[in-house]
Amino acid sequence: MGDAKGRTETLEPSSRRIRELKHRPVIGIIPHMFLEKVSVLRVDELLALLSPLTKTIFLITDGYDGARLGVRNVPIKATKRASFLSKAVEQGFIHLQLLRVLFTMRNEIDELLFFLGGIEFAIPLIFAKCLNIKCFVVLTGLGNVKRIQPLKERGGTPELGELARLRVATLLERVSFYFSDKLIVLDESLIDQADLRKYRDKIALAHRHFVDFNEFQMKDDVDERANVVTYVGRLHEEKGVLNLAQAVPKVVGQRHDVRFVIIGEGQLEGELRRYVMAHGLSQNVSLTGWIPHGELREYLANSKLLVLPSYTEGLPHAMLEAMACGTPVLATPVGAVPQVLHDKETGFLVDDNSPDCLAEGIVAALAYPHLRRLVGNARTFVEREFQYESVVNMWRDVICSSEGA
Repeated sequence: MGDAKGRTETLEPSSRRIRELKHRPVIGIIPHMFLEKVSVLRVDELLALLSPLTKTIFLITDGYDGARLGVRNVPIKATKRASFLSKAVEQGFIHLQLLRVLFTMRNEIDELLFFLGGIEFAIPLIFAKCLNIKCFVVLTGLGNVKRIQPLKERGGTPELGELARLRVATLLERVSFYFSDKLIVLDESLIDQADLRKYRDKIALAHRHFVDFNEFQMKDDVDERANVVTYVGRLHEEKGVLNLAQAVPKVVGQRHDVRFVIIGEGQLEGELRRYVMAHGLSQNVSLTGWIPHGELREYLANSKLLVLPSYTEGLPHAMLEAMACGTPVLATPVGAVPQVLHDKETGFLVDDNSPDCLAEGIVAALAYPHLRRLVGNARTFVEREFQYESVVNMWRDVICSSEGA
């Protein structure tokens, strides 16, 4: 959480392959129009990776106030709406603005990246293709289809509008996949999980995750830490954070010394606070809200366990930073998580995110007798796989190969 630009502005790739680029493309990026704070971080991370490889980057969105050398903001007017109908009207207005921007910039942009919620903009993608702009879709997770499951499990009328929106968004995603020039996924395991086999001939592998190992370091022996269990992420249905809250009474019923810290903000924050109060868990659970990224290391380094109970994921950044801090991670085996967390070797995997399963996994992980060995393995793994320069080179091969670099 916090400012990724500040974390990465001193990172400069020194690879000869990067210095000798003959052609640096001009890139346009269309992310979600309503960027939450954590989404701004993800955009900043992508910009940090692409800036050394590009001549100029145009960031086409609303509400982004970051600044980086070689990045130009192209603002789009967007207003959050409540009802399904008003959201549909607003999306139509946003689409018209995007079409105008793309037509105006048709001779400036070489490649267009649809990132985060931007993969739902199928009509602008098709329009850009007609303007001879190469279009790349960056799939950061498993798509909207996996976000439908937790809403269906909850049921009730309030979720009907959101369910309808997600079904439309899923359809638009698939149209974007079909018409894109490249479909960029962060790990090969997502091809089957997201049912992308039919697009295999245009799939490229590249993730946007790197860790600042100077900032995220082991602080002390994990065995000496208090039994603090931390969650970091958006407070949304698909993150399984309600399931985690429901697991808390089951954990503290067995271990009275366990304290939970929930870090993040989102639409479920009020419901989580009400649940904590209603079940008398105020002494066991702290909800911090949003915290600056500069403070996250301290929270992670003082935790005995990070729990990520998601229904859907790509590759959680907090997981990598926790591993760098020597903090064990327990997560559901979704997205690329199992490629990083090997059960009882570099972390802990639970079968599902039901409250019973989470509680059982948390209690077992806190009592695991070889935590010191596990966190050493985890730190070695992320140091090998998530260095900044190696990730930049991965993106070089994706966005520059078609330009004759």
